Amino acid sequence: MLLLALLVLYMPMSDAAIGPKIHVNIYNKLGNGLDLTVHCKSKNDDLGEHVLSQDESFPINFRRNVFGNTLFYCSFKWNGKVHRFDIYDQSRDSCHDCKWIILQDNPCLVDNSFSIVGCHQYH
Repeated sequence: MLLLALLVLYMPMSDAAIGPKIHVNIYNKLGNGLDLTVHCKSKNDDLGEHVLSQDESFPINFRRNVFGNTLFYCSFKWNGKVHRFDIYDQSRDSCHDCKWIILQDNPCLVDNSFSIVGCHQYH
């Protein structure tokens, strides 16, 4: 009986969220008028495919989970090639308003004035 009670208490907490909302925006900065197909997921959510024209953005809004392991990963497709990147990894990212520009060479985190803060490699 005690084990069942603990299991019932644990289940709702497994997806519990804490703190302020996190805002992630993904911008198509591929250039050359290329469309970008974005498909992002987390453990619990599939945000579906979205096609972004040049300079368009796709927003993701969520709260971090209580276990400190919130992760959103995305695939990016253009010119028939697919690239993957963890667009938000709680162990890596401390921003609450994260802006990512998707370039052909790599994804880059930018500040509010769109100056590059840091770039990463696709997986």
